[in-house]
Amino acid sequence: MRTNLKRLLVLFTMLSIALSCTFVSTEAFAKSAWQKRREASKLVQQAARHERKGENLEAAKKLKRADSLQPKPSTKKRIASLLVKLGDLVQAMDVLREAMNAKPRKWHEKQAVKKSITMMSELEDRVPTIEVNAFKPEANEM
Repeated sequence: MRTNLKRLLVLFTMLSIALSCTFVSTEAFAKSAWQKRREASKLVQQAARHERKGENLEAAKKLKRADSLQPKPSTKKRIASLLVKLGDLVQAMDVLREAMNAKPRKWHEKQAVKKSITMMSELEDRVPTIEVNAFKPEANEM
């Protein structure tokens, strides 16, 4: 009877330790997500200041860092518009493709996706492309 009670006590202790580790790790994860949101918000504000000063390259760098912490279609659209101002149309199109593939839930993010689509169609006309068609000649044509 005592050995069963000891085994039960050991099992209960191990279970309580496992559960406490699980709750601690989810709390730590939530805290890091909150910190990421806060840092991304600060970076977006800094980018707006750089943009007002006309420092588009520095603003684009800050927005890219903010987007890596908290990806949003609206941030990607702003990055693309800065890249267009800097003359890097190809990279702007790549960023717009990422924004177009997003599936946002919020209304303003959905609007950013729509604006990214229209911006992409405008940029496609400005970027030169080369089309190459390769064909295999028939044996009797040689």
